[in-house]
Amino acid sequence: MLISNIITINTDSGLRGIFISPFLLHSKMRPDIKSGKIEALYFYDLVPEDEYNAMLEQENLDDRFKSNEYIINYGQDFEKHYIGSFRVDADKKLCRGWEGKQGNKMSAQDVKILGDTLFNPGSHLRVVTLFTPTRASDFNLGRM
Repeated sequence: MLISNIITINTDSGLRGIFISPFLLHSKMRPDIKSGKIEALYFYDLVPEDEYNAMLEQENLDDRFKSNEYIINYGQDFEKHYIGSFRVDADKKLCRGWEGKQGNKMSAQDVKILGDTLFNPGSHLRVVTLFTPTRASDFNLGRM
């Protein structure tokens, strides 16, 4: 479970919602979160609403989890939606060193807007919880 934010930026092509994560969601390696200090933030486009809603219909979950307060990890390909990352200094409220995925449709102007918006107290942020539902098949009910 990860509690984070979706930031909305105003780009030339309109409003764009971007999910912020303190670690790579598509990494095969476990994140190192022992230090407690966030040094980078990773950004993801939201899964297209029709694709996401189609998967929600297949999930056997309480309807309260199918709201704007949650993002359900149903196995979507986060790498496909990865935009890029900034190195951040939360104490100084600075970001630098954009590393974007090639062909992500994030213009230099969009990156500047994201950087300017990231630590702006007037930014439009929506708190969301990303979680993976536990299914009955996830439990090992065998005897020891």
